[in-house]
Amino acid sequence: MKIFHLIEMDIMARNVGGIIFLLLTTMGIFANSILVMIFVNGREYFTSNFFYLLSYQLIICDFLIYISQLALTIPACFLSVETFTGKFIK
Repeated sequence: MKIFHLIEMDIMARNVGGIIFLLLTTMGIFANSILVMIFVNGREYFTSNFFYLLSYQLIICDFLIYISQLALTIPACFLSVETFTGKFIK
């Protein structure tokens, strides 16, 4: 009986962690999208500044990180360990 309770707690913890991680990732995507819109609208002013180029490159890197999180990390939170190891308990 205790083993099943621990398994249910583990599933619940992984799901809550996955939801929180998904929420934080979408907030980061939203914040970077707003920053891209600001940079595009103020392009004439920002192009003379080196900080613009540096920030633009960091935003691109951030988006690549968010894509990898959406593709690998977040689904891993919701899937079971057996899915990754290939060991299915019957």
